[in-house]
Amino acid sequence: MQERECRNDRPSGVAWRLVVRFFSAFFLAMACLSATAAPVENNALPANFREIPGITAEEIQAIEKVLAKRKTFIYGVMEGSECFYRDDGSLDGYTVMMIAAIRELFGFSVEIKTYEWNAL
Repeated sequence: MQERECRNDRPSGVAWRLVVRFFSAFFLAMACLSATAAPVENNALPANFREIPGITAEEIQAIEKVLAKRKTFIYGVMEGSECFYRDDGSLDGYTVMMIAAIRELFGFSVEIKTYEWNAL
């Protein structure tokens, strides 16, 4: 009877332990580096659009002109991972948070409406 060669392509236990130790040390070092990074001094958003750094007087006048004509805007979006309905029927997702920031920044009402692709 012939002996068959038993070939094991899997790395040995020692190799796996070295790989695990390497990645553990790497992620631990990355966590320590990010934890010791200097905190951001001022990460607050502007209170309104007039305080946006670099905005010109012409841009402020143009925004005010649009705001004087309309008090409500509609933001159309497709339902998906960025905007979805919760169990209670309310909308949630990134779009809802973005529109809340826009409402606060510009001080006007924005209504979110979901549409099908061909209606956008």
